[in-house]
Amino acid sequence: MLWKLVRMNDLLTLLQISIVSVIGILGFIFNWLLILAIQRKSYYYQQHQHLHQLTGSSSTPVTTPFIAHSSITALNSLQQAAATVAASHLQPTKTPKFDTFIFSLLINDIIVCNFLIPLRLIDLSTGLPCDFLCYTSKFIEKLSAVIEHVIITLLIITTFFYFSKTRFKSLKHQPSISRICFFFIILSLPLIGMYVAGTFSITVNEQQNLKIDRSSCKKTYVYIQESTQATLNWLCFLSTYVISGFDLLLLIKIKLSSKNWTLKNVRNLPKYGEQSPLDNVYQMQNVSNNTRSTQLQTTPPNRSPPLDYSSYINLSEFSDDIHTLGNSTLLLLLFYILFYVPYWMHEISRRQSQSPPSILLLILNDLYLFTHAIKPLCYLITQKKLRSHIWAIIRCKTFRILPQLIHRKSSRMPSMNNNIQSHNSYQY
Repeated sequence: MLWKLVRMNDLLTLLQISIVSVIGILGFIFNWLLILAIQRKSYYYQQHQHLHQLTGSSSTPVTTPFIAHSSITALNSLQQAAATVAASHLQPTKTPKFDTFIFSLLINDIIVCNFLIPLRLIDLSTGLPCDFLCYTSKFIEKLSAVIEHVIITLLIITTFFYFSKTRFKSLKHQPSISRICFFFIILSLPLIGMYVAGTFSITVNEQQNLKIDRSSCKKTYVYIQESTQATLNWLCFLSTYVISGFDLLLLIKIKLSSKNWTLKNVRNLPKYGEQSPLDNVYQMQNVSNNTRSTQLQTTPPNRSPPLDYSSYINLSEFSDDIHTLGNSTLLLLLFYILFYVPYWMHEISRRQSQSPPSILLLILNDLYLFTHAIKPLCYLITQKKLRSHIWAIIRCKTFRILPQLIHRKSSRMPSMNNNIQSHNSYQY
């Protein structure tokens, strides 16, 4: 009977090792693919902006601070139709802050996939050789969890303030996004301290109670009392899900407000386009032919303002960016809430329970690693532009960038017209 129990534990341990290995491989592949996709997207955008400057275009592409891209073909056609109107409304290019948030999350995921998961695999197979690695594993585990939560919350709060700033342009003295980020990071320092303080106690490896011969993490170095550590775990658990609930409500508020604001502005756009510029010119010519002498003595009649193409482009781009950002962040937040439930249940109950934990519970405890592996899928599912760049990277189109960079210095101006025509065919 004891032999069967040991063999069952070995099979479950092998299953746990297999699950963690698959999570690590998927996380490594997906995270680096997303990094290359963002780099490829930024390269093509900067190339198009450079072509705009060299060809003497008076306007710059419409961008938002979250996704630094626009519908290039539609934008060029609309700008040619109303160049004088669009020139006064288009804003200069801004830094893609949304890509910055993605990079921050990817750096956190890469640290987990490259350091924490290998340490976890060594611990499951043969055991960690020293106590320092036990502490390092626990420290990275706690720190990555709180950093991920802080970045997600900061992303949602930044989106809310940017959305409010765009909606209420008449308001003055609005705080900048960089100040909001700095202020929120200062406020989140106590939360980070609570997470990290729990790692000051290296506890006994749970699997030693299952009669598995491993040498890692069997010693206990308690720098804080066990009751204090249990209190810290409870505080971290409560603060995590209270803030997650606040993020979820704020995200729903952003999506609903964005939808209502977009519908309201779309209804108002036709009012400015009821009379086109060509009709106005034609009517003014008829008036000048009939009453030329009277027109010289009087002021010209009031003309209906033409259709604001740049405002329509900005409106559609802003609506698409907020919609895409809301969907990807909502998926990310739901995955974080669901997969961290077994982790926190294990952290809270392991001190209170006297019975040895089963390997099934330990397998469920490792499910939080899925959040670091499938996070790129949240962006690939919701963002069509990133999917096109991912597919181009898989087909090795990224490696054609280097010859273009080398060739551009020698023959930039003669081939500029051909590059403009071929560049508009790219998908952004």
